[in-house]
Amino acid sequence: MAFDGIVLSAVIGELRLALIGGRIDRIQQPTDDDLVLIVRAGRTNHRLLLSSNKAHPRMHLSTRFALPNPVNAPMFCMLLRKHLEGGRIKTIAQLERERIAYIDIEARNELGDLTTRRLMIEIMGKHSNIALLDQADGVIIDATNHTPASVNRHREVLPGRRYVYPPAQAKVDPYKEDRDGYLQRRTNDRSPLSRFLVDHYMGVSPFFGKAAEYAVNQRPALTPAQEWEVVTDLLGRARRLQQPTVVFDAQNRPSAFYPFVPEQIHGRTESYATLSEAIDVYYQELAIADIIRSKTGNYLRLAKNEIEKNRHKIDKLAAQLNARDEAEGWRVRGELLTAYLYQLQKGVTEVVLPDFYHENQPLAIALDPAKTPLENANSYFRRYQKYNKGRHKTEEQLDLAKTDLVYWESVVHELEAATMDSLEMIEAELRDSGLLKNTPSLRSIRHKKPSVGCAIYQTSDGTKVLVGRNNQENDHLTFRVAKKSEFWLHVKDAPGSHVILRSDAPSEATLYEAALLAAHFSRFKNAAKAPVDVVPIKALWKPNHARPGFVLFMGQRTLMVAMDADVIRRLLEPSKP
Repeated sequence: MAFDGIVLSAVIGELRLALIGGRIDRIQQPTDDDLVLIVRAGRTNHRLLLSSNKAHPRMHLSTRFALPNPVNAPMFCMLLRKHLEGGRIKTIAQLERERIAYIDIEARNELGDLTTRRLMIEIMGKHSNIALLDQADGVIIDATNHTPASVNRHREVLPGRRYVYPPAQAKVDPYKEDRDGYLQRRTNDRSPLSRFLVDHYMGVSPFFGKAAEYAVNQRPALTPAQEWEVVTDLLGRARRLQQPTVVFDAQNRPSAFYPFVPEQIHGRTESYATLSEAIDVYYQELAIADIIRSKTGNYLRLAKNEIEKNRHKIDKLAAQLNARDEAEGWRVRGELLTAYLYQLQKGVTEVVLPDFYHENQPLAIALDPAKTPLENANSYFRRYQKYNKGRHKTEEQLDLAKTDLVYWESVVHELEAATMDSLEMIEAELRDSGLLKNTPSLRSIRHKKPSVGCAIYQTSDGTKVLVGRNNQENDHLTFRVAKKSEFWLHVKDAPGSHVILRSDAPSEATLYEAALLAAHFSRFKNAAKAPVDVVPIKALWKPNHARPGFVLFMGQRTLMVAMDADVIRRLLEPSKP
C-alpha cells in the first residue's frame, strides 16, 4: 500500500502512544533526505525515522534502517541538534488527512528559555520535504530541500521565509464523512470506485482505492449504501490497525504492506505487532537500494567513462601496431632507393623500381623533389627506425590499457552489486585509484580504515564458502585468508567476486555449488549457464604493482554450471562465521 494519508494517520496514532513526552537524545542524518531522532520515552530508546526521499518518503519507528553517519554531520543536522536535542515532544499531529505531519518540540534556547519548535514533514513524492519552524511566528529556520521563487513563486521554502502550507484540495476527510454525504456524492459520480474515492476523499491513494474496489466486487450487486458500509469497514480496520501485514512475492521480497489483512493477496503474508514494523520491513530493501543507487550513480558514470577511455586507447594503440606492414614497406623503399641510387636524379616526385624482395615486381616509390635520392632513402629509414623504437613502448601501453579495462569493468560490477556494508570500502578503493579526489576536509581527518570482511555461505555438506564483495576484499581473501591447499573460483573472462572454498579435497558436488556462487556473484548472474575457473590457491600469484583484485594463475579447470535458481536461493542463506 502507498504511504498515503490513511497510512500516515495510523502511524501517527502509534507515534503518539510511544513518543509523546519523550526526550530527543540524539539526531542523526545519514543521508541528505533521511533523519533519525533517538527518542527516550517510557524507559525505552525509540528510533524515529523521518524521510523526504523522493521515491520513498515516510515517517515511522524503525529498527532496521541502519546506515553509517557521515564523518561531518550535514548543516541541517547540526541545526536540528542545536534547536531540538534535549527537547521533549509535545505534539504529533496530521494536517487533516493530508500527507503532512508535524511534531512540536519544547526545548531550551541559548538563553535557557523554553521555546517550541515545529518540525514539518511533507510526504508528497518528489515534493517531499522536512522543515524546521520557529513556531512563534511560523518562520522557516531551514529545510532539507529549498524551493526558491524561481521554482514556485506561491510557496517559497527558504530560511527566513514564512511557512506556507501546500494548497488545500477540495476533498473531504474520509473519517469525517457520513452516510448521506457519501450517497449524495456517489449518486453524482458513478465512476469506478477506486477513481471515485481518490477524486473525492483526502489521503486516499489509488492503492487503497483498488483494495476497496476489490472488496466491493467480491460482494456482487451492492447498493451504494452497502458499498459505503464496505468502505467504512476498511477505513476502520486501517485506523484500528488490525494485523498490519506485509505481502511477500515468489522471491521472498516484500511486495506490499497494509494496515490490515487485505482480501486480495498474491503471495505469502506475514503480520506484525505494529504498522511501523510492517512499514520498516517493506521499505528496508527498497530504501537501502535507492540510497545505494543515489550514492553509486556518479561513481558508475566515472567508472564507465574510464572504460570508454581505455577502449578508445586500445583501438588507437592496436591501429599503431597494425602499421607493421606499412613500416616494412618504408624499410624496403629505403633499401631499393639505396640499391638503385646511381640511376636516380634529384627533382622527380616518383620512381618505379624492381622490388627484389618480391620477384622484381615493379614498385612505385614517392619522392620529395627537393631532396636528393640519398636523402629520400634516409627519410624512409628514419620513419622505419622511429616506428621500431616506439613499438616496444606501444606494446607496453597496450597491455596496460587492457589491464586497466579489466579493472574498471570489475569496478562497475562491484558498484552494481554494492551493499551498504561494502560501499565504504569501494569508495576508499576509488580514492586510492585516483577516480575520487580527497577534499581538504577529508584529508584533514584521520580516517579509520574500513574493516575488511566478506560474505560467508556454506554448501550442502557444510563446507564454508567465502565471497569477496569488492576488489579490496577479493585481495584480502585470496592472499591473506585462504590457505594454500584451499580452492579459488572465479567466472572465466568476466568481472566477478573471488570465491574461496575452504576445503582441501572437496567433492565434485561441493565444487559445483561453490561454482554456482561464483557465477551468481558475477556478470553472468542472469545467464542460463556460466563458465567458472577452479584452481588451488597455491597456483595463484599477483604481479607487482597490479590493480586490486587482479591475479594470474595456471593449471585451472573450467566448470560449466547451469544457473539453478532453487539451489542458489538455498546457498544464499547466510552462514555464521
